[in-house]
Amino acid sequence: MPVSFPCPRPRESIRGCRLDTFTTAGAVALLCWEICITFDDELKYIWPKPNSSLLKWLFLFHRYFALCAQLSFRIACLSMFNTSTPITLHMCKVFWICQAAAAQSLMLSIDIILMMRVYYLYNRKRWMGILLFSIFSTGHITQGISAVHAFSRLHYHPVCLVIRLPHSLVYYRFAVTITHLIILGLTAWKHVFALFGGWGSTPILSLMLRDGILMFVIIGFMSIFSMVRKGAFGNHIFWWFLSIVSSFGCRVIINMQRLRTLKPSEPAEFTTECDGLGTGRAES
Repeated sequence: MPVSFPCPRPRESIRGCRLDTFTTAGAVALLCWEICITFDDELKYIWPKPNSSLLKWLFLFHRYFALCAQLSFRIACLSMFNTSTPITLHMCKVFWICQAAAAQSLMLSIDIILMMRVYYLYNRKRWMGILLFSIFSTGHITQGISAVHAFSRLHYHPVCLVIRLPHSLVYYRFAVTITHLIILGLTAWKHVFALFGGWGSTPILSLMLRDGILMFVIIGFMSIFSMVRKGAFGNHIFWWFLSIVSSFGCRVIINMQRLRTLKPSEPAEFTTECDGLGTGRAES
């Protein structure tokens, strides 16, 4: 027999649900606005690519999977709360597992993009490929185990808002932070090496370093926010996470494609492509 929540619903839950609704609308609006202002770039750089291009599918996944996920979760949420059927604990678990799977899929995709750029930055060295694959595998396996362990210990309000996060999620945050810290460190090391070699001011290195720092800041801010904001009001960070990571991933790909239009005389020396990713081998 399904376990339902007691009534009446706590006032904090209702306020948190309303805030979650407003936050969702804002996050979806941000995502739609981002799609509109970069749609010309999408038509110019992405759609002409062949269907065999990994870049094309990574971009489309980042852009439209996040939008579909946002809308689907909102519709599911409204459907649950606008019926007379009691909300069960099982419904809440399934709802949050689906949200976590969507967020983790975007994180996995952005890690692939950033790591492949680093791989080509280091001239596709075999040891670098092994290192990055090991970091990627270890990081996401740790995140998966931590998430599964945490979801069995989540506590919910009657409106499916998470009111307390288990301490085991610290391992998840640690794995995410270390992964992106290593990506940032490898990019920064190459940048320092390039500065001494006289080609550290190339647009591609500056762009990669900037993107690495920005992603690290995004992950850090959202991790801190989710820990500081207690109760029902910390839940709406999920909606912004989907929109921000989706927009960031698309911007990374578009910016890399823009650099490919540089003239040969300009100092962006990435010449070998990787399935259309727009990155290549740096001459050192």
